[in-house]
Amino acid sequence: ALLQEAPAAYRTQVNDLLLTALARVLSRWSGQPRVAIDLEGHGRELVDEEETGLDLTRTVGWFTSLFPVVLEVATEEPGALIRGIKEQLRAIPNRGIGYGVLRALGDPSGLTPSQPIDLSFNYLGQFDATTAVNGILLRGLASEPTGSPHSPTGRRSHLLDVNAIVVKGELQVNWGYSRTVHQRATVERLAAAYTSALRDLVDHCVQPEAVGYSVSDVSAVDVTPAELHTWAMRYGRNLDDAYELTPTQQGMLFEALYAPTSGVYVTQLCVALAPGLDVPAFRAAWQGLIDRHAILRTLFQWERVGEPLQLVLRQVALPWAEETLGSEELLEEWLLADRQRGFALDQAPLMRVTLLRTHEDQLHAVWTSHHLIGDGWSLPLLMQELMAHYQALLAGQLPQVPTPRPYRDYIAWLRRQDRERALAFWRTQLADFQAPTSLGIDRPLLSRGTESGHYATQVHELSSALTQELTRFAQAQQVTLHTLVQGAWALLLSRYSGMADLLFGTTVSGRPASLPGVERMVGLFITTLPVVARVTADATLTTWLQQLQQTQAEA
Repeated sequence: ALLQEAPAAYRTQVNDLLLTALARVLSRWSGQPRVAIDLEGHGRELVDEEETGLDLTRTVGWFTSLFPVVLEVATEEPGALIRGIKEQLRAIPNRGIGYGVLRALGDPSGLTPSQPIDLSFNYLGQFDATTAVNGILLRGLASEPTGSPHSPTGRRSHLLDVNAIVVKGELQVNWGYSRTVHQRATVERLAAAYTSALRDLVDHCVQPEAVGYSVSDVSAVDVTPAELHTWAMRYGRNLDDAYELTPTQQGMLFEALYAPTSGVYVTQLCVALAPGLDVPAFRAAWQGLIDRHAILRTLFQWERVGEPLQLVLRQVALPWAEETLGSEELLEEWLLADRQRGFALDQAPLMRVTLLRTHEDQLHAVWTSHHLIGDGWSLPLLMQELMAHYQALLAGQLPQVPTPRPYRDYIAWLRRQDRERALAFWRTQLADFQAPTSLGIDRPLLSRGTESGHYATQVHELSSALTQELTRFAQAQQVTLHTLVQGAWALLLSRYSGMADLLFGTTVSGRPASLPGVERMVGLFITTLPVVARVTADATLTTWLQQLQQTQAEA
């Protein structure tokens, strides 16, 4: 049980701890700082599920891989040794699957170790699960001996074979050896030393102060060991991940830091609640959202060398408050003060929920969050999930909602994109423009240091009948309603500016269709793209709108 718990301290796996103990014992036995091991793995890393969408966890077939590993034992200190071995193992591409492929398909001469490797290691995992039907055990390991797996006249591939397996909650480590090479007492001493080394590592890991992260634990490529150590001291084992910001997040972070009390990018959802709310269940449902979505447990670090990063914590408590207002008229004043209160962006979560009760006994729920952790698309997803949680809790059941894909997968998708190709495209698109097209009626900019006051908003709502008519018209032209609205704006901009070649911005959802499950992901995906349009008298409306839509599709 302690061995299962221990890896959490160093963000590693049981297999890594087993190899760390083995490397220490072999190094002491041989007197050499470097040990060579033939490592056997399950081999299913050949297919990257994130890139291909293929899940091989339940596929039957032969996937086993075998590859050489040279481990450097540079220290005796348990924490540093675990981190060092873990990083060496993580540096192996695809966990070694490529070695066997290259030997089979290429010239094996350059892939053969100069000296034979004498020891193989294989961790088979847990064989604890059993299934019974009408009292008949369908799966389990028999206790009777199966006989020798090798011919007594055959040549062993390794002088020592170490196989580890967990059966009935107990770790078993089997040492196979040749009696013509090693004495039984030698192997017994080696096995005892291994057990002792493994106990020492586990005892170290289960100590509360044992916390250690290494570069492979996080997605960000420019995190230094010193930063990881600082985060480990600050967050302990609660640190879950760290990765870069999206370009939109970077812009919002800059604006929020530039004007921290302005309420910029602080969003609010205020809803009037029906009587009879179960407050504890409602609060627990909100906490469930935080527990499920990593982006809701995210904070931001910007005072560092290099680009800012977002850090994800494992567990975060929901900031919850209940207040009473004198009257309904005070609600707007409270909401403004709440927005101006803002957030400490280096603390998670960047959201809070407040129940406001007025003397008229009207109950409001106010969800205040920062735009850095979500967009408009995410809102209905979270609200649907919130109500599913709430209804399930009222019924005394567990919420039945699908596991969301984490925001880090979108960050990884962004990292895989061809930046040079994108730069070439936009340089071509924007080659004839020096600035966005001006409407021509803009007011002069306020002088530096002048308070800008409140922003004003003009809302004009179209009737349902006109909206339906516009939708039918857009469908007839084989364009989206979004393209139709953009076209109207382009015509207006051309009329007021007197320009035929136009450049303006548009905000898009930013959710790539090539990322499976993106439509159910929660986070900030929106981005602003430049729109290049040319208004000419010789094009028909249908052709012009379709060209405008095609340009956006290519972007």
